[in-house]
Amino acid sequence: MKKLFSFIFAACMAVTAFAEVYTVAGSPAKLFGTEWDPANKANVMTEQADGTYKWEKTDVEMSATTVQFKVVKGSAWGTEYPSSNYELKIAKSGKYTITITFNPNGNKVAATATLQQEVDVIPSIAIAGDMNGWNTSANTFTMAADKKTASLTLNLEAKAYGFKMIIGGSWTNDGQKITRENNSAVYTGANVDANGTLTADVAGEYTFTWTYATSTLEVTYPSTTPDPEQPGDSIVTPDPEQPTVTYTVAGSSEAAFGTTWAADNAANDMTLQADGTYKWEKTGIELLKGSLDFKVCKDHAWTTAYPGSDYSLTIPETGIYTVVITFNPTTEEVNATATKTADVVIIPTIAMHGNFAGPDAWADTENYTIAADNKTATLVMTLAVGNYEFGMRIGGKGDWTANGAAFTRESASAEVVKGSGNLTLAADVAGEYTFTWTYETNTLTITFPAKSTVGFENIEATENAVKFVENGKIFIIREGNIYDATGARVK
Repeated sequence: MKKLFSFIFAACMAVTAFAEVYTVAGSPAKLFGTEWDPANKANVMTEQADGTYKWEKTDVEMSATTVQFKVVKGSAWGTEYPSSNYELKIAKSGKYTITITFNPNGNKVAATATLQQEVDVIPSIAIAGDMNGWNTSANTFTMAADKKTASLTLNLEAKAYGFKMIIGGSWTNDGQKITRENNSAVYTGANVDANGTLTADVAGEYTFTWTYATSTLEVTYPSTTPDPEQPGDSIVTPDPEQPTVTYTVAGSSEAAFGTTWAADNAANDMTLQADGTYKWEKTGIELLKGSLDFKVCKDHAWTTAYPGSDYSLTIPETGIYTVVITFNPTTEEVNATATKTADVVIIPTIAMHGNFAGPDAWADTENYTIAADNKTATLVMTLAVGNYEFGMRIGGKGDWTANGAAFTRESASAEVVKGSGNLTLAADVAGEYTFTWTYETNTLTITFPAKSTVGFENIEATENAVKFVENGKIFIIREGNIYDATGARVK
């Protein structure tokens, strides 16, 4: 009877077990079918015999470009690797086999582009920016008959426009500044995160011409000379005294910004200075030792934000600070200083943000309880068997801290600082897990529940034993007591 019971249990577990789903999402659409779409089932990776995952596409005609992508857990954004986009450079035009692999053990992503055949591929050319709401397909260039150039004419208002070029479906830019006096630029793709700027000094038709051989963009400006046959015509130029855009600081610290990563918080709007730069300043901010991360957002939206990667301002020690942030819209340079004005003792709140309630149910936990000596803080959580991902919330909801540390029964303690990769917990038994944070060392220690010495095999299958499933878990009732699948008695 015991052997029969164990067989039934093993069969049930085999039926309920399933592999994780990992999907590749990226650009260009020519490779992935759609751009940055984790719901595209055509890009679901295939699990390999060794537990890794693989996505491969052959006979793909690619121009010289940079493929960017992430590996997304499930079919929706929330957990993706790596934290910054993976970039795969295509050195020259040709027909390729693109292979992407992912190892869940360490969350490692790798990719290769194998040239099968050299083919002359003429890439499509498009522009996306403030002039079209950053639409990647609204303004595609028309290729010349000789296939040496492609061009586009747009009717623009007189103002500054942020933009990027889209070559063969992939974003590219080097932070170029296009003006009437300097109306052309060569694109190398050395800094794809930096937006270019076009200063349109008069309203009218602007012609954009792309030269394939040199990867050069040239902008032909409308004339500034009034038409003599139209004496009523006049040239309208922007009023330099009036800002045409709004720049707002949005970042990780609720203490500094009042909100976390809120591009629409008008309280953090920057002030236009006499030299054309913008400034944000706040005094009396209590800040923890670490970093203050932020971006400068244009017009209360995330569509255009500087710099491409978060600006990280180092806070050398806990204290009260005056923080000054400046932004130059001409060069797109962001700078910041933090000046300590006083000492202060801050005992930050500790919480976690993770998928403890389910793979797709990411949420903040309750705050840890701080010990009377202010040296540690603890939280007890009842968890089912499974693998969990999370990060620390230190001193506020916006402060995400994780460095890829993996917690197991054999390795249950680690220093946690800002880094790359989610924290992981392998819960090997169901029960109460105690999370303890040590302030001095920034260490998280997890106390696992004791493993039961009573196994499933030890439960005699008598006529009084009843098996049932609740919330996906197997339980056994025997002689009025309830046991889980490990044989441990539960309340």
